Parts: sequence; C-alpha cells; structure tokens
Amino acid sequence: SDDRVDPQCNVADQCGGCRLQHQSQPAQLQFKQSLMISRLQRFINLDDDVIEDMIPADTQFEFRNKMQFSFGMLDGALQIGMYAARSHRVVDTHHCPIMAAPMNACLALIRDWHRDHSVAVFDEHTGHGVLRHLSIRYSYASNQMMVIVTAAADFDSKSLVDALSMRSDIHCIYVSIQSDPKNDAVIGESLTCVMDRHNDGKISDHVAGFNCRVSPLTFMQGNARMVDALYATLLTHLSCLSGPILDLYCGAGLLTMALAAQSESVIGVDYNESAIADAKHNAELNGLKIEYVCDRSERFLQ
Repeated sequence: SDDRVDPQCNVADQCGGCRLQHQSQPAQLQFKQSLMISRLQRFINLDDDVIEDMIPADTQFEFRNKMQFSFGMLDGALQIGMYAARSHRVVDTHHCPIMAAPMNACLALIRDWHRDHSVAVFDEHTGHGVLRHLSIRYSYASNQMMVIVTAAADFDSKSLVDALSMRSDIHCIYVSIQSDPKNDAVIGESLTCVMDRHNDGKISDHVAGFNCRVSPLTFMQGNARMVDALYATLLTHLSCLSGPILDLYCGAGLLTMALAAQSESVIGVDYNESAIADAKHNAELNGLKIEYVCDRSERFLQ
C-alpha cells in the first residue's frame, strides 16, 4: 500500500501498544475516523455533514505523559516493556519513541540497577517474585518525572532510589504493593513514597493555560501535545451554551478549570477522593472558585 510506512519503533509489530505505526498519518486519521463513525452509528443516526475532520497532531512521537510497563525475565536478563497483543508476554523495549527522552533514560537506569541488584521478577504462574510493573509520569512543561514501581512484596528499595536519584528530573518515587497473582492492576492499593524532592509527592504540569499538580493516581489526557487542542475545540462548541455546566468524572479538574472560563457555574464530580483533592488544590493554585463533589456521577445526577 502507498500508505504503508516503516515504523519508527523496532518492536512495533510485536508490542501491544502502538498498532498503527505501519500506517502514514493521513491513513491513520482516515482509519480512526471510519472506526469512530461505525461505532457511533450503532446507537445514533449520523449524516455525513455531522462529522468534522479529525485534527492531526503536529508530532506523532514523544507525546505521552504517562507510560506503564511490565517486568519480565528471559535467559537471565531483565525485560521491560508492554505486553504483546492478547497475552501477558513482555515485549522487551529499550527505546519507546512515543515517550520523552527522560522517560527512556529512566528505563536504562533501572536496567543498570537490576544488573547489580538482582531483585526477583514476579511470575504470574507461580506467584513468586517481586517486581511486577513500572509506571512513569512526565511533564513536558516542567521536565519533572514520577516513577512508580509495583511489586508483589516489599523489598529494600534504597539502592533503586539511589540509582534513580542520579537524575535531577526524577522528583518523586513510589513503591506500590500488588501481591494478588490474579489481579494484574498496574498500581495496587498500597502506595508508599520512598523519595520526594519537594515533600508533596507530586510533579508540576501546565495544561490548557493552567498550572496543576499531578499525583500518582491523577487522570491526565495521555497525549500531552494534543490536550490543549482537544479542550480548545470542545470549548468552541460549548460557547453557545448558558447556565451551569456539570463536569462528570472530572478527575483532577483540568477540563473543569477550562470550563469555568465559559460558565459562571461549574460543578466537578468524581468518586475518587484523591482526584477531588487534586482538583480542589489545582483550582486554588489558579485562583479559581469551583464547586467539587466527591460522589458517584450517577448518584449525584439523581
């Protein structure tokens, strides 16, 4: 096909993360738009003039602000990567082109650390081992990074902290305990901050014109390069509305703050206590008075 291109990632054909790197960007947009329309038409009637063209990103690489990987072992060597499609087989990844260079450097540091400190990797089949998952959060605005290591059991993390602390852009490190072999949640219920440069366990970011603080469980739009365009497009279509606006499942309240510029009355609703705490803090950080409610959206609407 004339639309076929060589993937920039050398494991794109194996990794379950990026499934369309073999398509040119125009072909990807056409494919995604057709897919979206076919899904929506199951529930509503769509005329051709209802659907606007998708807005292409300026860059197709180095845009992710959060990545989650799994640990594995192969022939005595540590594997870090995403699962292959429809499996729990870790595809070893030394460089992921959709995330920023500092995030890739973090992967290399952990590999180097593991060669000197051979902490056992968790085996889902036997239930034995320690290291399970790795989460990295990064802000392109502040160049601050957060690292979360999920383990099946507590371990001495001092050597890992010492290794990662060599990078000044890593601002906080967490260890999360997830011991149930049948539960593959990337972050467990236990979450302990083992290194913190600013004593708040968060990193700073700037989204849609607002300053915000990002905690381990904060929901953020994954494409950091397109979130401003996403929110601006939505606000343009909401400009004709009047009256109060409800932002359901508001998370850390980033969109809620943007909506506050459109309406005198905005209420953000989320069931996650941590998210609501972040949302209140972010509103205060930007000098905004917004009502936030910690409740299930369905119950709040009733």
